Amino acid sequence: MLKFVIFSLLVVSITGMPQKREHDYDISENDSILQEYLKEIKKHVKLPPQKHYESFEPTDIKFHLYTSEIPKGLELIFDRNFSLWNSSFDPKIETVILIHDYYSSERMLVEMISAYLMNNVNVITVSYERYAGIKFNKFFEVQKKIGKVVAEMIRYLYSIGVHPDTMHIIGQGTGAHIAASAANILFPLQVGRITGLDPTGLDYDQNKSLEQLNQNSSVFVDVISTNSYEMGSGEHRGNIQFYPNVETGQLRSNVYTDHMRAYQYFVESIMKPYVFKAYKAKNHTAHLKSKSGISDYMGHFVSRKNIGSFYLDALNYPPYGGKLQDNGKMSSVETKIHDKVPKEIEKHN
Repeated sequence: MLKFVIFSLLVVSITGMPQKREHDYDISENDSILQEYLKEIKKHVKLPPQKHYESFEPTDIKFHLYTSEIPKGLELIFDRNFSLWNSSFDPKIETVILIHDYYSSERMLVEMISAYLMNNVNVITVSYERYAGIKFNKFFEVQKKIGKVVAEMIRYLYSIGVHPDTMHIIGQGTGAHIAASAANILFPLQVGRITGLDPTGLDYDQNKSLEQLNQNSSVFVDVISTNSYEMGSGEHRGNIQFYPNVETGQLRSNVYTDHMRAYQYFVESIMKPYVFKAYKAKNHTAHLKSKSGISDYMGHFVSRKNIGSFYLDALNYPPYGGKLQDNGKMSSVETKIHDKVPKEIEKHN
């Protein structure tokens, strides 16, 4: 088993954080959802010291390359052709670019990298820690600038032999919209695939003039929605869009946990390709009545032939897609969905 990747993140203990100042995580005084999200995220992760946003520096965006030969990662220096010539980067295989959410999720990046390195894939992470958690109305401006830096990196990858069809950007939350910004800047060059892991809704859903993920952002766009109409978007943004556990409104725990669930489903799909079977339906009511017809698999191994909305049931604790039975088939999770996570499993969430 591969060792977990260790990131060098400047963090402070939540319990030791100083009293809130004017620019400390002042995201939106009038947005109760963001406030709830911030409250919950503080229980799960350590937030970096926040600086007041004054200007954007491209060198603040950090890239790291991970391959099976360099599982601990190699920083790609922005002004040095990204240092790829001295690495084990293989332009002939799939390249996955990971972009974190509005508040960085080290855990998401670590789990994604660990899963992908078992599958002979180039993994590049994009970190914008310097700008994580700034006022939300300032983030829209920064988003485009981060997207421009990411686009320059992708353009360089294309110049050394990477084919657009093998380029896959995965964005969690606001990271999905940064991926869209990068793709817009690259046009007419294209990105083969963008995956949106519960793309952020909020102002994006309310203001269509904001640059955001949609079905035209790349050749193929797939989306997993786990917290629709809260932190996640209520819009249909992908060529194919998956809605797990919609029958309960998806809110089983809290805004943070539900929003993060999308990446956890995706990580499991890398290691277990065919556990998240979903069915096409007009809505979840129709799905419950039939649970048949056109189907596809949510996650990394989704086919690119289907379009529309797909619904499925999934567990809220690992293994999220169910357990392997003695006959080699995955057990149904339709009757195993629980609002309360068993105590012996809860510590892993």
